[in-house]
Amino acid sequence: MGNANKIPALLNSATTAQARRCCVLARVFLVTTLLGAGLDVIAQPGAQPAGQAKQLRVSSLADMVTQGELNLNFRYRYEYVDQDGFDRDAKASTLRSRLTLESGSWNGVTLLGEVDNVSYLGSEQFNNTDNGKTNYPVVADPEGTDLNQLLIAYTGAEASGTYGRQRILHGNQRFVGGVAWRQNEQTFDGLRALWAPDAAGLSVDYAYIYNVNRLFGPDDTNVQPADLSGDTHFLRLGYQVSSSHTVTAFAYLFDIEDRERFGPDKSVNNSTDTYGVEYAGSWGPIKIDAAYAWQTDAGDSELDY
Repeated sequence: MGNANKIPALLNSATTAQARRCCVLARVFLVTTLLGAGLDVIAQPGAQPAGQAKQLRVSSLADMVTQGELNLNFRYRYEYVDQDGFDRDAKASTLRSRLTLESGSWNGVTLLGEVDNVSYLGSEQFNNTDNGKTNYPVVADPEGTDLNQLLIAYTGAEASGTYGRQRILHGNQRFVGGVAWRQNEQTFDGLRALWAPDAAGLSVDYAYIYNVNRLFGPDDTNVQPADLSGDTHFLRLGYQVSSSHTVTAFAYLFDIEDRERFGPDKSVNNSTDTYGVEYAGSWGPIKIDAAYAWQTDAGDSELDY
């Protein structure tokens, strides 16, 4: 449909259709509080991410810190790429180390900070988009340390909000997500508000984003910007028709600022307006997830579609 891959080009790392990739993931979580400690070893990529733990309610500001939780998460990843057009195969052995500090919840208010580090184990036999090894296929996991999340959040009975650098995962993450396939997670700087009255079956999810912290960070690489600033709006309106059927309408409006060093294709040409609707439901043993979307150019984009 038109140029429907423009937003995924912004939010996800590009891959080549002729590339054959295999990947092995392993995770280790270390969770500690001032009151105790524990070790949880998880060997599956779909485990609960750090910084998403249940909030512990506390009675004072001091308890927000003393009753907070410290998470240390290691994710090892090995990726092998055999791609047409390259004489050499890429072999990337990487380790992501994640440190997350989440406070207790005082009157619904929570603070969270999270730092990621991506390091290499063994030789660098791949193109990380910044090391100049263009004779290898791309494995877009640049090395470095990045501030992944830093936020203040409020959670109430029917409404909640978050301000700061945060994780946003919408639907199947086709248009907005964290690109969890890569080691350096994509997060967003901005304000997000959610409202979901229990009785009505309605939900409203709005976010204003002024910067996208892309997976190519923490710093600009030779060929990709680490951040894309602009005026961006995410809006999702959901209605639960019944316990088995939910319909959600969405609008994702990107107005990206120019990054002169990288040219329009990696900055302003990612300005798009996307509108769509999703359905999730089940009919007996059959589960259905369906979506329809249409997209146009927006902002200062040089494209016309």
